[in-house]
Amino acid sequence: MKTAITLYLFLSAFSGYSQKIYTASQIEFIFSSASMSSTALSSTPVVRFSGFINYENQLHFNLNKKMGFYTGLGIKNIGIINNFDKGTLAFKQRAYALSMPLALKLGNVTNQAFVAFGAEANFMFNYKEKFLYSNTKTSRSEWFSNKVNIFNPAVFLQLKFLKSQVLTFKYYLGDFLNYQASGLTLPDGNVVSDYGKSSKLFYISWGSNFEFKKTKVKIKEKKMIIRSAKLTE
Repeated sequence: MKTAITLYLFLSAFSGYSQKIYTASQIEFIFSSASMSSTALSSTPVVRFSGFINYENQLHFNLNKKMGFYTGLGIKNIGIINNFDKGTLAFKQRAYALSMPLALKLGNVTNQAFVAFGAEANFMFNYKEKFLYSNTKTSRSEWFSNKVNIFNPAVFLQLKFLKSQVLTFKYYLGDFLNYQASGLTLPDGNVVSDYGKSSKLFYISWGSNFEFKKTKVKIKEKKMIIRSAKLTE
């Protein structure tokens, strides 16, 4: 009987702690833009939509019913679009980023209704650009390109509601472009050397976040172990 009681107390503590730790998966639809500056040529930023490869796995820790934090690993498709010369020229630039967030959660964390804010490390591993002029389109992509700043930290604010819906506001602290290597060559051959001298990227996204727990399985396992322990007494 003592063995059964010991096992019960141990598994009760373990089960209670496991309910505070869980994993989640998140997908996002991203609307991004950037604050650009160039002394030689004026540009008009256009909102860029990204609905492909914006996925994140998360590990959540709830300290109590009102507070917790999470971290994770994801891939984001982020970038900017700029129009030049009253829209006759369009330059599209994007990068796939490996993202690692760390966020504090405040609110009703057990019922998935909370505000989260935190920081994120981003590593840009694939860059692609498209240049549209009249009926002509050119594009190219590079791995670990020097045209973007490969490491770019960000800060974000996130709202989770209706159990699974997520609204995120994110601002990148560094310039998206490495302007010394991202000079813009126009169709007439002229080069805008200071294009992207300042390129602070930001975005708003809407997405879904689904949590995964195994508390019911652990409770069944606990009952089975207690029964087997009683039989061995």
